Amino acid sequence: MNINYEKAKSSKEAYQVVKTSITPDSLRKYNVEAQFKYDESIPRIVASGKGFTLTMNFYDDSLNMDLDLSFMLKAFKSKIEGMLSTELKKKV
Repeated sequence: MNINYEKAKSSKEAYQVVKTSITPDSLRKYNVEAQFKYDESIPRIVASGKGFTLTMNFYDDSLNMDLDLSFMLKAFKSKIEGMLSTELKKKV
């Protein structure tokens, strides 16, 4: 899923905004525990937890979000992507 930047002017700026706003603490309000890996050189953020992996790649004018879910969570994919997309659009 691609999300075009409306506020951020570059991939580095969008990366920093997402890095500071979508954190393990911010996911706890949804009862989700996740480990985050940050790679500023690409830039990329990978969040993984029980039954999911979320990869966010930042490009010049957009963010690509890939959500991989376990079989048990696949039924909720569109709802989870919708919530993440809404949250990210507000930020970038």
